[in-house]
Amino acid sequence: MKNVSIKLKDLRRKLAVWASVVAMASMALLPGAASAAGQLTARKTVLTSSAAAAVTTYVTTFTMGTAGQTLGSLKVELCDSPLQTASCVNTGSSSGVSMSAAALTGVTGAVGTGTWTIGTRTANSALVNKSTNDVQTANPTLVVTLTTITNPTAINSPFYLRVSTYTATAGGGTNTDFGAMALSTTQSLTVSANVQESLTFCTGTNVASTSCGDITGSTVSVGTGTDNILSTSPSGGVSVMYAATNGTSGYSVTYFAANFSSSSDTIASNGAVKAALPAVGTAAFGINLAANATPSITGSSAVSGAGSGAVDANYNTANQFAFVPSAASAVASAAGPTLINKYVVSYAGQAGSTTKPGAFSTVFTYVATATF
Repeated sequence: MKNVSIKLKDLRRKLAVWASVVAMASMALLPGAASAAGQLTARKTVLTSSAAAAVTTYVTTFTMGTAGQTLGSLKVELCDSPLQTASCVNTGSSSGVSMSAAALTGVTGAVGTGTWTIGTRTANSALVNKSTNDVQTANPTLVVTLTTITNPTAINSPFYLRVSTYTATAGGGTNTDFGAMALSTTQSLTVSANVQESLTFCTGTNVASTSCGDITGSTVSVGTGTDNILSTSPSGGVSVMYAATNGTSGYSVTYFAANFSSSSDTIASNGAVKAALPAVGTAAFGINLAANATPSITGSSAVSGAGSGAVDANYNTANQFAFVPSAASAVASAAGPTLINKYVVSYAGQAGSTTKPGAFSTVFTYVATATF
């Protein structure tokens, strides 16, 4: 009996081992979960905007992995996970995506004459269908452009675009290739700065100056010699000013000055309209912003500099002078934002045969008004 019992135990052990082997073999023969045979390569997706919740365009490029496959449709998905075996859900980082309104701009690179159209769309997927399922030569590179896709709502959050290729339209037939691409939303950054209104304006008398930084002087001698004598023959002197602005409508420069007078007499204005000084012996006083030869005024010159400023027509002609006492009068202007201009003002005068002796003077105040 003992030997028989031992033999029965051995037999049971052998049967158990055989059963395990058969079970393992059966499991090996069962079909596994479906998966794509080829991997899409050289794949990328460019977003017109990566801002969270932005409605934007996705341009996806990839090279097909299975050579010579039949292509009938593509499925594009936006998911939490890049894994083909994972369900495409939007409960995590891709929450808020929407492909419901996705529109197809085009598909390029595929072989065949069939046309591409947008197919079934869901909140996180869109089918792109080909009117004919054509065999692809080798491994073409496709570019798929979809518009009106809403990004996830989370800022600086990664999510995934998945592409699957199928042999038939509407995602039918065999799922041939698959590939995923990592994307991310971003925080939109506002870059700001303030440009202040600006006006550069200065006056002085050293005509050799080159900018407001080196301008000096406050007295203009109209007469001649060290004693600044004004005779019945014309003579003159100069002052200088610089002007520039970023004002939308530029600037206007005006002057205000009383009559050229002494305590006992006044030298008359040369007139409100430009003209040459009168004949010797007739008193007159005037200004211009030009290069003068008659009289010859040292340092006189026309407007210069890189700006667009211009001299008023009543003061821009050489050897002709005007003066409007006790009233604001425009002498220069610019029509818009401008770089700096240098203006040289010439002051010309002569005494009359009966002009009473005395110290003649007037104070010129120049005002630049910018319009912003």
